[in-house]
Amino acid sequence: MADPRDFWLPFNSDNERWIELKDHRPWWFGDAEKYPPRMDLLNVSKLLVRRLPLPRLQAKHIEADFELDGRLDDAAWPSAESARIESQIDIGAAEPEIATTARVLWSDQFLYIGYHAPAVAPTPPPSSATSLSAHE
Repeated sequence: MADPRDFWLPFNSDNERWIELKDHRPWWFGDAEKYPPRMDLLNVSKLLVRRLPLPRLQAKHIEADFELDGRLDDAAWPSAESARIESQIDIGAAEPEIATTARVLWSDQFLYIGYHAPAVAPTPPPSSATSLSAHE
């Protein structure tokens, strides 16, 4: 389903992928006798993704707040359960090589979320983001 839309279009020289397809006939899925339409496959994949369990994090209560430094080496972090997230939420594709691990702590005043995402840079929050206490 990650194949380009052109692999379902007519098998002729008007197809943008014609050079690839004529050299690799099995790559063409436009034969309705053998293959379902691409949109049917995409719709079914969306239904399957919705059935995937969402990652769940168990937040661990801590008694004392600590100074955030961008690292997960504070003594409180190992007490939080680690959750591994390796699927893209929108399409459900698993990518273990870029898996993110996350941990959540909470105190009477703050919610701490720590994560390790080795292959990607985090997206900055919107400029209108505000900080919330645990009581809001």
